[in-house]
Amino acid sequence: MLTHNDMGGIARTLERFLPLVEDDLFCEMPILDNGSTDGTSEYLQSVTSSSKVTVILSAVNLGVAKGRQALFAAAKGDLIASLDSDVSVNGTGWFLRAKEALHKSPRIGICGCSGYLARLGANSLFLRPWNYDSRVDCVSGFCQFFPKKLLETVQLSDEFSPFWCEDTDFCFQAIQNGYQVRHISGNGELDHTYHSITSRRDDPRKQRHEALLARKWKDRISLMGASWLARIVLLAEVAAKKAFRALFSRVHGFIAHRR
Repeated sequence: MLTHNDMGGIARTLERFLPLVEDDLFCEMPILDNGSTDGTSEYLQSVTSSSKVTVILSAVNLGVAKGRQALFAAAKGDLIASLDSDVSVNGTGWFLRAKEALHKSPRIGICGCSGYLARLGANSLFLRPWNYDSRVDCVSGFCQFFPKKLLETVQLSDEFSPFWCEDTDFCFQAIQNGYQVRHISGNGELDHTYHSITSRRDDPRKQRHEALLARKWKDRISLMGASWLARIVLLAEVAAKKAFRALFSRVHGFIAHRR
């Protein structure tokens, strides 16, 4: 778990999550405080008494990518669940389902509980939320669950630092390396407030990073073709646009003829 100046969020998260960490499902819980100045680091050191919890303190804000990279390097388990500090965890069910999915199919590289179908414009990223358990183009970085061996070929890129698009790029890398990305519904056991995203929605870096992502991946991977369902959605959109244009042309021609 990575956190930065989010004492309220991580306090609410740990209140529910710390008792769950004692379950045999989890072997450890490293938490990296990314240079907080609001008392988060002091709070973490005061409440994390479990032998499974390790608090790592960074004197400066490393950014999302480098902070998570440090956590991934420290992780000892074969499977890694990467979580934001404002995630609401209400049980172990989601982690059990994600673990089962990864063990059942070695082709799955990343699971998440907030999946999207993706499309790239000239300088923009368009994400369509997907709510059914299935293959998707990317899953949100607030919850990504993957085998540690994935990191042998896929790495979080700090070119998108300090935030925006590094989680999407991580999923695209996985797809490029032959893996699938899978949405697994949270079913109320895992949820996200999105407070951090909402507070920085108008940040100019969002647009710059989306443009960077579009340039990086436009000619390297057919993102909408990453899943058969996404391909159907795209074909349906194209067919609908063609039908609309044809209908508009016929109506326009009819009106012109009547005139």
